[in-house]
Amino acid sequence: MQHPRFALESRHIVFLVIGAQIATGLFILPRIASEHSGQDAWVAVLLGSLLPLASILLINFACRQRPEASLTEYLTTLGGRWFAFGFILLLLSFLILFEATVVRLFVEISSSLLLPRTPVWMIALLIVLAVVYQAMQGATVVARVNEMYFFILAVLIVALVLVSIPHFQWTSMQPVLGHGLQDIARDSLKTMYSFAGVEILVLYYFMVKRREQVLKAALMGWLITLIIYLTVTVICLLSFGAELLTNLTWPVLLIMKLGKLPVIERMEFFFLLFWLGIGVRPMVNATCAMAHSLGTLFEFDFKRWFKPTVALLGAIIMVVSLLEQGVEQALKWSEWCGYMSAIFGIALPLLLCVIRLVRGKAVAPDG
Repeated sequence: MQHPRFALESRHIVFLVIGAQIATGLFILPRIASEHSGQDAWVAVLLGSLLPLASILLINFACRQRPEASLTEYLTTLGGRWFAFGFILLLLSFLILFEATVVRLFVEISSSLLLPRTPVWMIALLIVLAVVYQAMQGATVVARVNEMYFFILAVLIVALVLVSIPHFQWTSMQPVLGHGLQDIARDSLKTMYSFAGVEILVLYYFMVKRREQVLKAALMGWLITLIIYLTVTVICLLSFGAELLTNLTWPVLLIMKLGKLPVIERMEFFFLLFWLGIGVRPMVNATCAMAHSLGTLFEFDFKRWFKPTVALLGAIIMVVSLLEQGVEQALKWSEWCGYMSAIFGIALPLLLCVIRLVRGKAVAPDG
């Protein structure tokens, strides 16, 4: 029987997929997308979204119509206990590295703009404590929090568009498709970091009550994320132009700093204060899912061991995040995490698909 703290509706997947992808990558996406593509950066963003889309389709093909109650049970059915053990630990190792990089980027942004005198380790600790507290509540609560923060995010994106309109230079988008496919492809590989995180769908898939609706919900989440990223990239291009954009570390925050709305002054601080909640969502989502997967793998008593497992994962993520030194190294790590996300997001579900096809009736659901 499914634990009530880990029972999800299909609509929750929409917000979990969005929450898994949209974090600190939003701040750097326009810059890395325009490095070689120039005014065609939006095309690089569009191409970068195709691998996460493929990942969603592969995960759904591998996991659909399965009767198992958890990912661990499914993996054990496919390849045995040791296969389940290796698959989950390999995925968790990547997610820990990925979330540690998200923490470090979040720390660098907070340190440079909000808390310049606060030690880096203290900012990381505060972020991890917030992550751990939310993840301890279970997947159902985590999904509902993602849903709430999505609407706050939507308001912030609308505000970003409004404050950027006075700075638009429409000629900055011309000529359309003026760069070669090779240049656009180089940037699309880097934009994959901003879409990284969708691979946690394989951890949440078996928590959904009506699994036949998971694909539709996941695709909706992917599409909303793509629309947000395209919107942010285009307004940064229109505001700064491609040549200047490549020299700005945090172009999205600079738009907020330059823009003003009635009553609200210093928009970048207003934006970042809300982002303290929005930006930790990928870490919360991954930490909760990882703790649940470890619990099912080692057959823990969830009532007794789930919260300590979450705390242990949070401590590991914090330690790994402090290994990175400075914003440049953090950005480099984020680039490599984007490549690794593409590998894990495609290779692992593809492996499941191949095993399922090869074994055929041996792993077919009853009935």
